[in-house]
Amino acid sequence: MIRTLAYIVIILLGLVISPWILSHTGYLYLSIGDYEVETSVVFAVVALLVIFSLIQLIEWLIVSVINTFVRRGWLSSHWRKQSARKHTLQGALFIAEEDWLSAEQSMCKGANNGELPLVNWLAAARAAHHQGNIQQREHYLNQAEKLAEKKSSIAVTRVRYLIKQGELDSARTQLDKLIASDSNKATLIKLGLELYRLQQDWSALKILLPKVVKLKLLNEIELNELQHQVNQSLLKGADNTPELEKVWHWLSRKERKEPSNIAEYVKCLAKLGDKAQAKKLVHKAIKSQPVNELFDLLPDVINAEDSDIRKLLAGLESSQDNNASYHRCLAILNQQTNDFPEAKRHWLRVNQLQPCVSSWTALGKLHEQLGEQTEALNCYRHALHS
Repeated sequence: MIRTLAYIVIILLGLVISPWILSHTGYLYLSIGDYEVETSVVFAVVALLVIFSLIQLIEWLIVSVINTFVRRGWLSSHWRKQSARKHTLQGALFIAEEDWLSAEQSMCKGANNGELPLVNWLAAARAAHHQGNIQQREHYLNQAEKLAEKKSSIAVTRVRYLIKQGELDSARTQLDKLIASDSNKATLIKLGLELYRLQQDWSALKILLPKVVKLKLLNEIELNELQHQVNQSLLKGADNTPELEKVWHWLSRKERKEPSNIAEYVKCLAKLGDKAQAKKLVHKAIKSQPVNELFDLLPDVINAEDSDIRKLLAGLESSQDNNASYHRCLAILNQQTNDFPEAKRHWLRVNQLQPCVSSWTALGKLHEQLGEQTEALNCYRHALHS
């Protein structure tokens, strides 16, 4: 209503003013060089308005054409990026569902125009690996390597895949190069721990242990277990006395005092024929620190003639009376010298402290040797219920 009223007012003003404008058109004279223009002021104003409008129209047309071409190119790029983002998202969902074929296809489609193509290629490599497609996996890793600033990151990924694939030798070749270039990187040391364990390369693990301690890659319990496993495996793996001595002196002073390492070292000495050194060492060890590991190995090391060690053991009975390993050791040693009453006494003590099938069976056999059939049957009955 207000707009209609405004239009009516404008029309009425035009009707009122137009006769005055027509009667007072004015006069305009314009001279430019050899050109002269004579016209009314009204016509000149109208002409200027028309020319200005035409200029504005031409400018708008030119800008519109330019914007159309620019917009088409921008939209095309925008659509490609949008499509890449969509394929990447779909690929991530397929990985979560472990649909590896679909994940590989989606990640490849999203790689070329994606915002982070490196991520796409790595994800495609993972999908190809899970499908067992090794050739495609390597192709995707090579594509990722071209984009990565740190080539070592891709190399680490490749080593992980080789380990999972079971290609331990190939993985070892590449990992050794990486560790040589950066021996303080926690990721590489952890990978070395995994690979060297699989290869049972105890020497390499022994060399790596100081780095593991320095970087605090394992907690105290895990570290102690690994150190024990490495030291025991190195000792067991020695094929001759010089090699065994080399391994023994490779252990730290603290490690050479550990009963388990002493026991294994003594056992290896005896196995390699150096029983004299084994007896000497075990005698010294028991004298300073009598522990179960040493009691358990003694029957395999000493014989009936080794009176010194036997006297040493006899003197420990008051302090070791509640130790089943100690009594088991003495029971076997007394059987070696045919001292059956003493052997029986110790087997009885073992079955009081730590009864098991083997101890009851051993005592039963001893009763049989002594002609004590009733007691032997009773021991075998206990063995069946142990």
